[in-house]
Amino acid sequence: MELLSPELRAKLRDLTPGNFCQHRSWGFGRVQRFDPALGQIVIDFDRKANHPMQIAYAAESLTPIPAQHLLSQIASDKDAFIQKMKKEPASILRLHAESFGDQATLERLEAELADKVLPHAEYKKWLSSAKRGSKKDPQLVLPTRKNEPVRIREGN
Repeated sequence: MELLSPELRAKLRDLTPGNFCQHRSWGFGRVQRFDPALGQIVIDFDRKANHPMQIAYAAESLTPIPAQHLLSQIASDKDAFIQKMKKEPASILRLHAESFGDQATLERLEAELADKVLPHAEYKKWLSSAKRGSKKDPQLVLPTRKNEPVRIREGN
């Protein structure tokens, strides 16, 4: 680890067991364990469970995902997330915008939630409810097209 740049060492501090990460090819994952003796981090990716990675490669190729991120909340407690979707639908649109920034399109939201969290037909009903509820949040700006991002206005 002493050969890693300070920037990569800082990134590794966020890749501790239980934390989430994203890989360009393997997608979203959760750090399972850190094995300094073998020089590896073991990640459970959505499509590649129990995957060992060399520490340097992990530091270079993984992006830590914070606990408050939409994907982390789903992975941490899917049932609680579903309850939040039902009780506060517009808050999920805000969370989506905060989590993905310029990539927070309604297409992406559908890809993350439809059939993974809610059945597709139920997702469509939920989205209509969330859109109606978002009108109460003056900072939340919904796009006119599915491929444009949901935005949060600056200020009050």
